[in-house]
Amino acid sequence: MGNGGIIKSSTVLTTDYLIYDTEYGTNTTKYKRAMELNGRGKNIQLIPNIDFIAQIRQEKSGRVF
Repeated sequence: MGNGGIIKSSTVLTTDYLIYDTEYGTNTTKYKRAMELNGRGKNIQLIPNIDFIAQIRQEKSGRVF
């Protein structure tokens, strides 16, 4: 992908972050698995899709944060 991400079909130990839908995404298997792994000491960053889209828009406009 252009920003260095890889889309995976599952959440595994090598997952660093998960972008999820704020309205429906917390009931998904991927989200629940990420929460389970975080409970075991993994540090998967859970990024709401709204925040991710805002970050991409800022990067495209030249205002990288």
